Amino acid sequence: MQTCRSQNAIDFAKTLRDANVAADTLVKRLKKILELYKCPTIDFPCIRRSTLELLTWIVEYNNNNTEILLQCGVYEQLIEVAKTARKLESFKLFHSGVGVPTEPGTSCISSLATELRQQLQCSPNFKERLYF
Repeated sequence: MQTCRSQNAIDFAKTLRDANVAADTLVKRLKKILELYKCPTIDFPCIRRSTLELLTWIVEYNNNNTEILLQCGVYEQLIEVAKTARKLESFKLFHSGVGVPTEPGTSCISSLATELRQQLQCSPNFKERLYF
């Protein structure tokens, strides 16, 4: 996550190309993480949060990626994430089973999912996509 944020769009595209990973492949893998971790545990409390932050970054760095997220079914998965948000996902770290508070102003995971859904809805092809 930090690797992506520390890069600009050109560096990120080059990193994907060097790793021989297409943007849609990365998005599909991130979507799979959201599917697999419906019930997060204290072992990986932020996996869905980090995934949502990365998907948001991918859209923000290149608006063309909005279409990739829509085609890969991320929008529908975001609805599920918002429904299954857990309080433990507000914590990035646990010590002896107790959540260590995150920095103030951190959005809850359902808010992150809703904000990304709203960004995807701004796609010019969003409404047409619903008819397929």
